[in-house]
Amino acid sequence: VNCCGGEPTDTFFPYKANPAPVFVKAGSHLSHAEGFSGAKVSALITASECAPSMPEHAWQADERSPAQYFCAVGAMDGLQALPVKGDGTFQTINDGKLYMRTLVNTEITRSPSDPITPKWYISTNPAKGGFGQPAPLENERLPMYGAIEFFIDYDRETLEAVNGGQAIKKVYTANKVPFQQEFSTTLTADEIYGIVTDYKYLHNNVQPNLIERYQPDCSPSSSERSCGLNGHCGSKLALKHEWSYLVEGSPAYGSAEGVGFEDDVLIIAEEGHPMASWSAEDAITGTVQVLDVRSGDLYQLPHLSVGVIEMAFTISTGHPDYIAVGIEEYGVTEFAGKDGGSRWNVWIGKKNKGHSNFLERNGLAPNSGRIYVFVADSGEEDM
Repeated sequence: VNCCGGEPTDTFFPYKANPAPVFVKAGSHLSHAEGFSGAKVSALITASECAPSMPEHAWQADERSPAQYFCAVGAMDGLQALPVKGDGTFQTINDGKLYMRTLVNTEITRSPSDPITPKWYISTNPAKGGFGQPAPLENERLPMYGAIEFFIDYDRETLEAVNGGQAIKKVYTANKVPFQQEFSTTLTADEIYGIVTDYKYLHNNVQPNLIERYQPDCSPSSSERSCGLNGHCGSKLALKHEWSYLVEGSPAYGSAEGVGFEDDVLIIAEEGHPMASWSAEDAITGTVQVLDVRSGDLYQLPHLSVGVIEMAFTISTGHPDYIAVGIEEYGVTEFAGKDGGSRWNVWIGKKNKGHSNFLERNGLAPNSGRIYVFVADSGEEDM
């Protein structure tokens, strides 16, 4: 073995490419920069580096990874962090320590036949696979190819990567209503959104000119890039009631309580579309996605925007009953004969705080709000 001090008995030894091992332990690839001011920057995790994983990760693991390890992939993009208690829940180490959990976007769009495509699994059973739930059966898993959202837990003193895994456990889309048809304004999110059990239900496989859902070929030899999630760009972690805090004894943003989401929410921008290049006419179905951080449920939200989404972020409304999400969108090139340019959108939603559904509770359900588009007085169309 010519890489990283590995020996033939090492966990990572059997996995080779050109001809060095593909996978190495986290921290093997040293990356360091030091500025003139004396500030130092060091890498925490690099693609192909692996952190130990909990047993709960096994059902989602890429079979090519070393057993009992999670291996990071890239290109990495949006990065967020939150403290997690090591109490054995939330797929953590059970030792009572406090860890830093990072949530990492991957801007990946690849096919099943591409040898460097990440392969992972989501649960198709609502009662299995989430944090704190039993693992799904073999026939309750759907293989996914492309972008992932992974987490790494770091020791807060040594910054050692001690635990890793998949942050997304299940995916929900607007698949309970007729395809490409207007639905009633009285429907709740429970009546619109269903768990993804087949690739055709991913929002990635929706196009404005289709009359039925696109069913991609997701066999191992397929070159289609529609067999998973796609191109995760920017992200924003919004902790529960993030805008409710005091500054010199006064509320910083309107109300002192309840301003912001009712749960910990990770907003993930889906940039572009796997069926086309990012600038093509049929690349308009990238969208805003939100992750229920504590359950692992991901929701794709085309009612918040479709296009090539670079970033989405929270805005304080100053009011405990309403939330706001800002959206940066590339737009599309030459759609319907006109350059779409790029634009800024804002979603204003009203929370139904007592509701059992995540989208309803957080003001993100299709019938919970409205989307507003910024229009410049100057007439500028490309933001």
